[in-house]
Amino acid sequence: MSKVFKFIIKNYLAIIIIICGFLGTFAAFHLLNNRIELYKNPNFIPSCSVNVWLDCGPVMKSKWANLFGFSNTMIGLMAYPLAVLTGLFIIANEKNKRWVMLFCTSLAGLGTITNLILLYISSYLIGALCPWCLLAGVATSNIFFALICYNILEDHIKFKDITQKKLKHWISGLFTIIPVSLYYLLLFALVFFSFYLRQDLNIDTTTFVDPIFWL
Repeated sequence: MSKVFKFIIKNYLAIIIIICGFLGTFAAFHLLNNRIELYKNPNFIPSCSVNVWLDCGPVMKSKWANLFGFSNTMIGLMAYPLAVLTGLFIIANEKNKRWVMLFCTSLAGLGTITNLILLYISSYLIGALCPWCLLAGVATSNIFFALICYNILEDHIKFKDITQKKLKHWISGLFTIIPVSLYYLLLFALVFFSFYLRQDLNIDTTTFVDPIFWL
């Protein structure tokens, strides 16, 4: 077994975090670039506008694109490089501070929840999906799942002894791909259902509940 292969097996969770951090940064950078062009020219067609279903334009122009008074992509440009650094710290150090790793996990969890809410808004209330936003959402979720697994392996998150051993066995054996795959399959089904409601049943989903109604 080569040293490179051993390194990958030993640090696969950190490598996932680093790769997803770079992908998220890449997506956030392109989103910000398109937002700037859109501000310059309201008629600008973003590069991520593929068809009526995959169209960044309506998403970028919506009120939900600025949750805190500025573009959501700015948060991504700060958060994803932090994820890359977190992955590098995991590789560089045998042991990391529990509170630091739990803090990073909490941030990733908050980002995942936010992305799920925005995915619902994009699918049901706006009626269009942003490819770069989808990439950022997948990157965030994977970072969160990888950090959860890392914290369980390092006993930063503890359960009963038997449960802890089973979870570590699942993580070490890469069996976690099963629940993660089911998670993405469920999201795909929910997104597909939103388009089915509008196109086949002619239901106006824009009247559905807005979880960020105060904007």
